[in-house]
Amino acid sequence: MLKIGWNYMRDYLVFSYSHDFIMGGIESYAIRMFKWAFNNDVESVLLLRDKSELHYNWDKILKELNVTIAFFSANVFNNSLYNTQGDRIVLEKNCRYTFIAADIHCFIKIFNIRKKNNICSYSSQILYIFHPYSVLASKKNILNYPYEFFMKKVKNRGLIFMDEETALAYKKKYKADVQKDAIVRLGMEIPQLKEDYIESRIQRKKDEINILTITRMEFPFKGYVLGLIEDFHKLKQLYTNLKLIIIGNGPNVDIVKEKINELPDNVKEDIFLIGEVAYEELHEYFRKSYIYVGMGTTLLDASLTGLVSVIATDFQMENKTVGLFSEEYYNLGGNPYLCENKSFTFEEVLKDILNWSEETYFKQAHCVFDIVDKYYNIEEVMIQILSYEKDNVQLPKVKGPLLSVYDALLAYIQIYQFKHK
Repeated sequence: MLKIGWNYMRDYLVFSYSHDFIMGGIESYAIRMFKWAFNNDVESVLLLRDKSELHYNWDKILKELNVTIAFFSANVFNNSLYNTQGDRIVLEKNCRYTFIAADIHCFIKIFNIRKKNNICSYSSQILYIFHPYSVLASKKNILNYPYEFFMKKVKNRGLIFMDEETALAYKKKYKADVQKDAIVRLGMEIPQLKEDYIESRIQRKKDEINILTITRMEFPFKGYVLGLIEDFHKLKQLYTNLKLIIIGNGPNVDIVKEKINELPDNVKEDIFLIGEVAYEELHEYFRKSYIYVGMGTTLLDASLTGLVSVIATDFQMENKTVGLFSEEYYNLGGNPYLCENKSFTFEEVLKDILNWSEETYFKQAHCVFDIVDKYYNIEEVMIQILSYEKDNVQLPKVKGPLLSVYDALLAYIQIYQFKHK
């Protein structure tokens, strides 16, 4: 039996996730949290559902950051933790634990894990909403009914949101207000801006103009890539040195390939479908690109290199955008509702950028970097998370066990269905 918390009164950051820990925005954000913890003398634990896949790239980084990897059982009656060898892990009571759950299933399981380890008085937990659908346990409304009393109860007591769009989803679903300090933006490590990147982009524009997008091919959530390909086709007639680089993989990648193959040869030969790229290798693609189009955390990654970025609207199979990241920095999902229904096409916005003067591009490149530094600095974000007012809310004595059983069954069905698509 192994123990976590043997070092008296240490602080522990425990990030939990119900799904495979692969290459994605939530996973890369967790890694940034662990890096912050490593540099600030805070111990870290990655808590995953048993039989979850851990991508080999992350496994290497987690070892470098001394992150303990633990697994919880899908069995509702088993609230013990285990390491990769199957040995049981015990959480000691003499430390302070902050649990961050990336989904409702983990959030409910953590209540039972804390109770099992008798650390309720020494720990707190947060449900961090990263996606509008994350305020729900299921996309089918009838299956969410058992959670409603619980989600209303934890309002302002351990519930935080990555942006206004996710907060709005919660407000609409549960008819509840959200406190301003409950919006905690995605934390980013802030490097020094590389001026030579910006200058080389401007100089290379005469020879080639690279438009870059990074996405998981999961439609309709990120179906914007199909509209981007169409608008690239139109722009290619005006800018012959234009190239489109698409990085990513996913269940709908074949639809993207078919879309590209429908195009004329002189267009599709300048579209590069790269596939999956390790997070630490993306920097080189940002360096060589002139414009970035995307959504979520990749907008922040791109902007930190001074790359002018365009926000794609989520849940579409078309070419809609709310415009420049420099103007809609709070709207990473490109929701028109959050900006007075402002909406453009990729073609319109990209054409404007391509017609900018060198001076305008240079100013915009600095602007996007400064915005991320001001609103998304992980040093400030982590302090905000750890100091967030968290009541020690518990599952109700009667409804709590029933919800735990229901949740474990629903989670099992959902994950089984996802893995066997």
